[in-house]
Amino acid sequence: MSPSHSHLKGEKRVNKSGKEYAPYNAGAWILSSNGRVRSLDANEHILWLLDELAHCHSAIHRLVEQGYRADIMCGWFANSDNTCPSLNAETIRRLAPVRVDFWFDVYLG
Repeated sequence: MSPSHSHLKGEKRVNKSGKEYAPYNAGAWILSSNGRVRSLDANEHILWLLDELAHCHSAIHRLVEQGYRADIMCGWFANSDNTCPSLNAETIRRLAPVRVDFWFDVYLG
């Protein structure tokens, strides 16, 4: 499986227009559902990710035991401040065996 994005600690951070920022302060391996799931339902994106990672649980657990941080972040772009994502029972059941932190990054627009 290939990441959607990856970088090493200290690597130059450059945006799409070529502007440089401070180097990355940590390495990252990112798998994104952007462009792969056509739904506004957070559950659909998370379930896609869990399907992609289904064969990797033990490898993820080993990395965490070695001191790496592993988490699942779901970006939520809200049109008003009166909306929020929710997780259904199936998504919660599927998240549990992965044993990593899960969090929403909420953007109000």
